[in-house]
Parts: sequence; C-alpha cells; structure tokens
Amino acid sequence: MVTEFLTNSAGQMDLKMSMGAAGETMEVLLVSGTMYVKMPTAKAGKPWLRIDSNGSSPIAQQLKKSLDDADPRRASKAYDGATVTLVGNSGGISQYQLSGVAGAPGVQTLMWIEDATGRPQRITTQTAEGSADITFSDWGAPVTIAAPAADQVTDLK
Repeated sequence: MVTEFLTNSAGQMDLKMSMGAAGETMEVLLVSGTMYVKMPTAKAGKPWLRIDSNGSSPIAQQLKKSLDDADPRRASKAYDGATVTLVGNSGGISQYQLSGVAGAPGVQTLMWIEDATGRPQRITTQTAEGSADITFSDWGAPVTIAAPAADQVTDLK
C-alpha cells in the first residue's frame, strides 16, 4: 500500500492511496472531505464511486469516522499521556517504545523519530489482532491530489 498525504488550503487532509488485494489494485482519493474509490470491478465508463463524508447514509457516517481516525494530526492525540521510553539511537534516528496508549491496552508501539527535524520515520504497532508497519518518507516533496473528472464518477446514494 502506498499513501500520499497533504494538507489542503482549507486545512483538511487530502490523500491518495493504492492498495493491492487478491492480485487487484484499488485506488482511493480523499479530496476536500469527499472520498473517491476506484475498484477493479468498477463499471465501465464511470470507474470512480464518490462518497460524501458529510452525507447522512450509514456508509458516509462510517467514512467520516474512518477519515477522522486516519488523519495523522488527530491520530497522534492517541499518544497523549503514553509512557515514552528511549530504546535506541542510530544514525540520527531515535527509537522510542510507547506504552499506555489511550484506548489501546496491550498495544505495543515503536516509533522512530529523526532527531534533527522531529519528524516520524517509522511506526510499528502490534496488537492481539495483528500488526502495522508504517514508513514515512519524502517529507516536503510535492504531492498533487485531484478529484477524478465528473464524467468518470458515480455518486453513492
């Protein structure tokens, strides 16, 4: 999975993500609070499905919660009050272990932070259900995220 983030002029998080499953690729765009999903099985002619995160449908409401949870600016608040222990340092990157993460008992989190900038480089999380390994790179590189053309989009009602 590859994800690119940016903060748009309205202060919202926009993202572009592609992920593979069962040999197929799904694309997801988030532009100014509206999500667009392009699935391999999408109908010809209008391959993108538009979902308004401010809509009243159950899917839109779940989307809003997922977007709020995925926003790195909000997600970092989960670490408020955690116990942070320095466990290593190499090449200007410090590795920290976090425990007592809010709302997540038993979660093991490691975080690598670049000393010179304070930017995260990597975060790993281990739970009873599984694990995640996130790598951050290309800080400050230009990112362009735009909605698909209107004639390529079907609205989710």
